[in-house]
Amino acid sequence: AGINNFMSQSVGSPLLVMGKSPLPSFMPSPGPCMIPMGGEMVENKTSKRLGIETSMICILDIGEGKEILFSVENAMKNDTLDIVVAHETAHAMQFDLYGKLFQKIQRTSSNGHDAPIITDLGLAYIEGWAEAFEAVYGPANVKLAEKDRKKYNISEFLYGRQDPIRRDRYVWANHTGKKTGVLKNGLQLMSTEGVIAGHFYDILTSRAINAPFEKSVQTMLTSPMNFVEFINNYVKLFPEDKRVVYRIILENSHYVTMDAQAAQAYKNYYENKVGYTQKKVSKGDFEKIKKDYKAYTEGLFAKAMKNGDIFANVGPQMWFAGKINLSNIKSEPTAAKKIMAKAFGKKDKFYEFRLDLNTATADMFRMIGFAEADAAKLVEARDKTGFFKGGNPVNIIKQVVGDERFGKYNSVLNLAPYDHSKADAIAQYKEQSLALWPEDIAKLGN
Repeated sequence: AGINNFMSQSVGSPLLVMGKSPLPSFMPSPGPCMIPMGGEMVENKTSKRLGIETSMICILDIGEGKEILFSVENAMKNDTLDIVVAHETAHAMQFDLYGKLFQKIQRTSSNGHDAPIITDLGLAYIEGWAEAFEAVYGPANVKLAEKDRKKYNISEFLYGRQDPIRRDRYVWANHTGKKTGVLKNGLQLMSTEGVIAGHFYDILTSRAINAPFEKSVQTMLTSPMNFVEFINNYVKLFPEDKRVVYRIILENSHYVTMDAQAAQAYKNYYENKVGYTQKKVSKGDFEKIKKDYKAYTEGLFAKAMKNGDIFANVGPQMWFAGKINLSNIKSEPTAAKKIMAKAFGKKDKFYEFRLDLNTATADMFRMIGFAEADAAKLVEARDKTGFFKGGNPVNIIKQVVGDERFGKYNSVLNLAPYDHSKADAIAQYKEQSLALWPEDIAKLGN
């Protein structure tokens, strides 16, 4: 109700449907966006300056030439424009709450993003908030189905994420296809905007919380830099909601953010549950496993309520960089990345890449050139303790795969630590736009 009320009261806010990007000509079109630069407000009759809004929403196409990833015209025809506006309004609201501090939120992955993709803590927090608005405000559009996506020209990034957000499906390592019970690790969960959107959605729609929207707004006035900080600040401000909020986070994530053993415990429970439904596991055996798993999670919840850290298993970000020749792996960058490359006149297939050692998947390691066995070694070594504790990520890679194997990889990839805290999407716009980030590498194999 809070979001719907806010949206209905914001009709007079600046909304620009543009035929041309407002950004400088050398910069690719941003598509639908919130621009934190302000719009001059002037009274029609007197031309008196009324002040400057803190942000404006621009709705325009994404693409170049025949390569159109999002069309305003199509969005108006297929009833998805309201979802886009809700998303961008959430960004505008967040900027209003943060002011200049909004730019302090560290967004390492500065390129295209999507609900299931692992990026980083800051970007996932910002986009998760906005995607929760889509799920709350956006109607259940009957056209948002794969079979109708092309028929109604619905943009790919819009059609499929509403339902998975509401059902918390992005916590899975693979959210499509056959479910295996394998979950993302703690940092991966907090770096996935679809996961954050699911948490926000459940908080904003909870009937057990009085005025959840207003409380979320008040929490953002404390300027948390990521979702972990948001939750910690929220329960300090509103301790009466601690039990409900902790239940939402821990149940949605199956306690993986809190305990290093939670992912394996859930996988064991899930596999036996499937086995029971397939009559491969007896009722007695499954009931015991179910009881043990319930006791385990309730023990963790009791610990959380006694001031235990529900994010104890969310590891530090450990970024590293390198160079990759896409010709060697016979792969093409995404359509969005191609648009960026064309805009900056890039024609070769050599790309710099950046990955986080604590969130990179085995597939990501393979895509940049690691053998399957070594990619698995890296993930297994990390999973033993939940995450790598810190240090030089390149040295850790070397320790896990061995000197000889590392030497072969490094001679091609030129691996080096990457200080993500100094990443600046504005000052380093070209460099950041042309680099391959986790979200880009994840899509190379598609």
